[in-house]
Parts: sequence; structure tokens; C-alpha cells
Amino acid sequence: MRKLIEKFYSFSPVKRVVILVTAIVMVAFCSTAYSFITLMGLLSPFYSDTSSAAKPAITGLNNLLEKANHQFIDADTKAAFASWKNLVEQTDKFLELNGSELKINEKAVGQEKEIIAAIKTFSSLNWKYMVLFASPQLDPLDNKLVERFKTIRDVARFMAVFYPRFKEKFPEENSAFIFTAILKLARMTDLSSPFLIGKMISIAVDGIALHGLKTAIDAGGLSQQEAADCHADILMSLALDRPMLMALSDEFVFFKYAYSRFYTKAPLAMWVLDLIGGDPMTEYLSLNSQLQGKTDAEAIFKSIRHPLLIMAYPNFRKAGEAYAKRLAEKSIMAAELSQIAGQLQISVDPYTDEPLKSGEKQGKTVFYSVGPDKTDGHMSGDDFTLEQK
Repeated sequence: MRKLIEKFYSFSPVKRVVILVTAIVMVAFCSTAYSFITLMGLLSPFYSDTSSAAKPAITGLNNLLEKANHQFIDADTKAAFASWKNLVEQTDKFLELNGSELKINEKAVGQEKEIIAAIKTFSSLNWKYMVLFASPQLDPLDNKLVERFKTIRDVARFMAVFYPRFKEKFPEENSAFIFTAILKLARMTDLSSPFLIGKMISIAVDGIALHGLKTAIDAGGLSQQEAADCHADILMSLALDRPMLMALSDEFVFFKYAYSRFYTKAPLAMWVLDLIGGDPMTEYLSLNSQLQGKTDAEAIFKSIRHPLLIMAYPNFRKAGEAYAKRLAEKSIMAAELSQIAGQLQISVDPYTDEPLKSGEKQGKTVFYSVGPDKTDGHMSGDDFTLEQK
């Protein structure tokens, strides 16, 4: 070491400066590269298959009352919570994939009454008790989930697939409780899983409910009373649907947590990204505001500077577009149900905040949304109806 120092000082002053600067640049480059490698490792779980990773603990919707320490709950509400476990077990037992089509298997023969009882009990949960599912605190550090999202989707599909079977075997009975049960499952998910992934699952479950009911309507199997009951419940579902603004605001909590973790593990890489893109917190809030203001999506994307937000933006954009379309579809369904029930209640297009448009198609009145461009194309362009499903 002494000889190296002596050799260094034997060089001319200019050469010593060049050596020092080169060494500093190399150290800085290596440190930055290592920091970015660390950052990529931290980001990989967001973009890779984590099916083989350790699974988080699952509380289950049926255990939510105990977890939250709700003590003064009536017996009917407790029974509705308990029926969720029964529905999960029935889904695992009776729902199967036949090629690309879901169906109820042969094990369900003779078990229809038990399935109906479970769905009815679950559906009996009063809308006002949806407040029990509201997450009291957003804590990204908490690894305990209320329910697996796959379980939620599977149970929703099970009820939707069972719907035509119920109509066939019990044509005189009111089937609205099945549609209501799926809608309530969507709102439970929406409230108990407030981050963006929970919102996307609730949107998917709403879609399952709409598809099942639309199939029954097209088959002419919906009575006036069933339509009236479904109409009342879809209006309640629309009223309780958490706005995308709330979902993105809750997602901000997760973003800040993840950002701080990244900064702790890879400070140099994060500093470089902030130097390039500016303050991501300010930009996130601005992005959120612009998305809610329904500004042109491409213009928003071009305005983003921070690399982490550029990576996250497609998810925000997809969620916003899916949410707006699903709201419009639920509003269209409300209009159709109102017509069948003979109530003639006006439904609003969420894209324009004006009444839905209507037209004639194959001899019947069809309600439609004007779509994202907010221009009435008379069921052409980006206008859409439930008939297109």
C-alpha cells in the first residue's frame, strides 16, 4: 500500500488529478449500477409471477366480524357472514371448468336447495351493513388479507353459473337474490380491499353479475317483480360504489410506502430517478387530479416524468377506463330493469352526467352510453350497449 501511495505521488499533478477523477467516476458508476440492480430486484415482484412465493395470511370474509371486534351484531347478519364459508366450500365442490366454459358439475345434483339456502343467507345481508367491511386503516405493512381475490371471483362465477339452473328448476320463484348476492360481494370487496387491485376485482365481479342477469333478460326469463327487485339493488350498488378518486387516493398510501422502501434499499438509484423525474409525490397527486378530471389520457401520459410513475401509469389508466365503463354498464342495466318493471326511471350516463341515450334495435328499445368521446354516435363509434356483450 505504501508503495502505491509513493508511486501515486511520483506522478505529475495533472496526472494525479486525472487518476483521482477517474477513480471517483468509476466508484460512482459502480455504486449507481449496484443501486439500480438492487432497485430492479425490489421491483421484480410487481412484474413477475409470485405464485410460488410465500402466501400472505388470509382472514376470510366470514371472520371479519371477529377480527374487527364487532360485538353488537344481530343473528341474521352473523348468519350472512357465516354463509360465505359455505359458499366457498360449495364453489370448490361444484364449480368446474369444462374446456373454456364454467359449469356446475354432477355433484350438485340434489344439492340445489343447500346452494340456494347459502346464497339467500349471504344475500340477506342488509345494504346498510356494508359499513362493516370498510377498512378502518390503510396499512401496507399488514400482510393479512380479508380474502383471496381468486376466491372472490370464483364464488361470483359460481353464483352466476348457478343462476340459469335455478331459473330452470324453480321458474316460479324470484331469482333476484342471486344477482343481489353478486352485487353485494362486489361492494364487500370494494370496501374491504381499498387499494387499486381490490377496485379492479370489484369491477370484475360487477361484470359477472351483469353478464348473468343480461343472459336471463335476453332469454325472457325475468318477471316484472324480479326486475323491480334487481333495479332497487343495482341502484344501491351504484350509490355505494367507491369512486375511483378514493381508490387512487388509497393507492397513494401504498405508493408512498413502496417509494420509501425503495429509497431505503437503493438510495442512489432513487436519487438519480428523482433528479430525472422530479418529486414523484407531487406528480402522483397531479396525475390523480388529471385522471379524475377526465383529461385526455395520452396527454397525461406524455406529461409524466418520473420513471416509477411511467411504469405504474398503465395500471391507473386501465383501472380508470374499466371503472367508467362498468359504471355506464350498470346504469344501462338499471335502465333496462326499470323498463321491464314498468317504472320508467331515468338512468345517467357517467361519461356525460346526462340521461342515457336510447334507440331501436331489432324491434326493441335499447339503452346505450355515448362512451369516452362523449359524442352520441347513435350506437356507433365508441358508443356501447349491453347487447354487445
